[in-house]
Order: sequence, then C-alpha cells, then structure tokens
Amino acid sequence: MKSSRLCRLAPTIVVTLCLLGAVSGRGGLAAGTGPIDQSAPQQADQAKSERFYERFFGRQLPVSVVSRIWRITMDASEPCNKCPGGRADVFTAVKREGGESYEIRLTKPPGQVDELDVVGESRLAVFGRNTTNAALVNILELPGGTELDSFMCYDPSLSPDHRFLAYLKPFPGHPGPVDITNEYVVYDLTQSPASNRFNLRQGVGYDAGMPVYPPGATNATGEFVASDEWSAHVLVSEGLFWLGQTDAVAFVDRWQGANNLVIADVSQGARQPKVRVQPLDSGKIVDMASCRNKVAPSDFDNWSKDPASLVSVTDITLAEAVPPQLRLTLAPHPCLTSNTVEVPLGMRPSTPVGSR
Repeated sequence: MKSSRLCRLAPTIVVTLCLLGAVSGRGGLAAGTGPIDQSAPQQADQAKSERFYERFFGRQLPVSVVSRIWRITMDASEPCNKCPGGRADVFTAVKREGGESYEIRLTKPPGQVDELDVVGESRLAVFGRNTTNAALVNILELPGGTELDSFMCYDPSLSPDHRFLAYLKPFPGHPGPVDITNEYVVYDLTQSPASNRFNLRQGVGYDAGMPVYPPGATNATGEFVASDEWSAHVLVSEGLFWLGQTDAVAFVDRWQGANNLVIADVSQGARQPKVRVQPLDSGKIVDMASCRNKVAPSDFDNWSKDPASLVSVTDITLAEAVPPQLRLTLAPHPCLTSNTVEVPLGMRPSTPVGSR
C-alpha cells in the first residue's frame, strides 16, 4: 500500500481575525478497559502539548476537560452487554455553577480515549483511537450524553473557538499497491450530522465533513484513490494549522510535483469555505547549487530530480508583519536556503470545491 502523507509570491486574501473566545482545558492521554490508570499523572501533563494522535497508544491515562460551564472527567470503562463492543466508557459532567452532576455513558467508545473538548455549552467531543494513528470522534449532547455523530479521521485539528474540526479524509485498509490522494475536510461541531455531509447524488454515500480542498472533492465514500502517484494530493505539512484566533486553517499540499500553501477560511461556515492557494517556489526555497558539496553524490543526484520533495513544513503561523503574512517553518535540510519562509497573504481564489 502506498499512502500519500506526506515562493512565488502574489498580491490579497483577507483572513478574518475574529477573536473567538471559547475557554476550554485539555485532558491528558487516554487504552484498554477498566479503571483509568492514575499512576502516571505527570506523564499525562507532559503530553498535553502534543497532538494526541502522536502520543503513546495502549494505555488509558486520566482524561478530563474544564470549560466555562462544565467540568467533565472520564471515570472508567466497564462491561456493557447491550453495547455494540461489549463495553461503555463512563464520564461525569459537573456544572461549575450549582454543582449539578450527570453521568454520561458512551456506548460505542474507542479503544482508547485521548482527549475531551467542550463545544459551546451543550456538546462534548470525545477523541480517541482504535489504532495508533486513526482518530475516532464521538459527538455527544450535554448533559444527557445522547450520541449525535461518530466518524473516523486523520490528523484532526480543532479550531481555537472549538467550533470547527479540520482533518484528512480517512481511507480503509486495502490489498495491493494503491495511490492514496488526500482530501482536506472541515466538520462544524455545532451543526447536525446532516449539515456536515453532502447529499449530491442519490445512491452515493458521503463521509462526515465538508471538503475544502482539492477542487472537485465531495468526500464521497471511497473517494480516496488516485489514478497514479503523479495525480495524488499529498500532505507535506505536519498537520493542519489554524491561524491565530481565526477560523482559517492552513496546510501545504503537494500535487504533480509542486507544493502549494492552502488557506481555507470557514468563518462563514464549513459549507461556504473561502479557499486560497499559493504556489511555493521550490527554486527560492531549495538551493541545489550550494548543496552539491554538502551531501553525498548519490543523494544529490536523486534530490536534483525533484527539489520540491525536500520541503517539509513543520509549522504555519501568522507572522507579526505589516502587511500580514504567514511564516512557514521547515524541517532542517542541508539543501534549503532557510528554515523559514515568509509568505504574504495575497493569493487568488482556487477553483470552487464540490457543488454547494
């Protein structure tokens, strides 16, 4: 199986810098059944700054969340004869004002709960995993715990206001070599399951979330296979990055040998994204001439055939500059001209995605 995981500057995207002030704490890591392992609270604290899907998988650590209204803690995973998987995860939700306490039972839990997040005042998002790197998201209604939606995803990234979840469309296991193409998706955690799925053609199933890139993506079930490696979209940034306190998410995608910075502004909703695409000029980022004497001849020969493949973006942030621009941090490589790239926020719209 081949899995695609992976500056020419122009003039003016306006990224809405709306300060969206939902307050929420983050829990630690959370595998297995039975009581939560309380023996490693320090490890859980140290893991808070990591993306949960990059942490250790196989041990249930304490997990909780505190918002303006709620304090929610996972208590245990216990046997449940009526549950699809034979067990349920049990949470306690306590209102911070008044102290009312509610028990929540997640009857279709992941193998390991990693993180909890409160959405607004009335929803709880439970993030977990059944395998090392594929995330399972369960959305529950507060305070009763009614299960509203559930879906798989890769590389999930929560917006600062906890309204939107950006991620890669998941793909199932498959026999033989297949070229996987990435679709980039945004789910509005405040909306209904139906509002977060296309319904374009009768008889076609659509997965959770609204696709924002590439152009023409619909997030249809099975829509993840490319005709060949050249036509596959590949993520070359280490995740999807929300820009400051905005509802704009950025990532770098590689397609047909070129790297493109993509910004999707979903401030008007996930079904109405404003998408901008900025080609990254590899000739300005990679200096093969000065690299010749720094690396082995065999490496130089291989890298010279595809300089764009040497670019790997580890972070995307809003830079403190006027006019506004983004700063891309690159993974160190001897052939790069610099470990950072400044990109002015001046881009032309991409082709519309899907049919809205």
